[in-house]
Amino acid sequence: MVMGSIESFVRDLEELEKFTAHQDSVATWLLNLPIEDVARLGDEPLIDTFKDVRALGVITHDRTAETIFSSHIDTWKNMGNFKFIDNVGWCFSEMNSLEEEYNQRVLEIASSAVDIKVHPANYPGNSFVEKCLRNDEVRSSLKEIHNLRRTLRYQIANFRMENRNNMRLIGILEKEVMTFTDNLGAADNYEDEILNPFDFESPAIEVDSLNENLPIARQVDSLLSGK
Repeated sequence: MVMGSIESFVRDLEELEKFTAHQDSVATWLLNLPIEDVARLGDEPLIDTFKDVRALGVITHDRTAETIFSSHIDTWKNMGNFKFIDNVGWCFSEMNSLEEEYNQRVLEIASSAVDIKVHPANYPGNSFVEKCLRNDEVRSSLKEIHNLRRTLRYQIANFRMENRNNMRLIGILEKEVMTFTDNLGAADNYEDEILNPFDFESPAIEVDSLNENLPIARQVDSLLSGK
């Protein structure tokens, strides 16, 4: 149950990372639009995209396994496997910290344009989106989406690696944990993932994820070309 809880958390992170990858691509597209073009377009073609890209998902997880583990810590200690206890405790602590810190960063991104909305006259530009894309704080918040995605990618690999250590320390096969987690009995396709910090240093923009926004991009091109 303990290790299945950690695996479930990782799977939730994977789903969130996929969503954030798309948001990252769209944010990059918005940031690369020439400001002169944004000024010509006004809000109508861009406002929904601008709002949607900042509506990021948050991390939540069930803490039942952590509560049970903590309440029976003396039983675990009687087993004498203190390394396992420390490792699991670290995983739960990091899961809680990640949830709190990540969600705070998402809140900061979502609130970065509040003052522009409340006091539009204080900012240069004619439309709301133009004012936002001219503002350094808002632009930084859009760039932060990429850093959020890198955090998720790193933590996914990190938690998987630590959970495999948990399995080895307690003598449980990975397939058993995966089967318990998905309750499908088909856990043959999981492979060890080696954590390499250098994988998270270079940008990894998912341009293909912009496919969902191609109609908007085409509308923008059409309006700019006067067609």
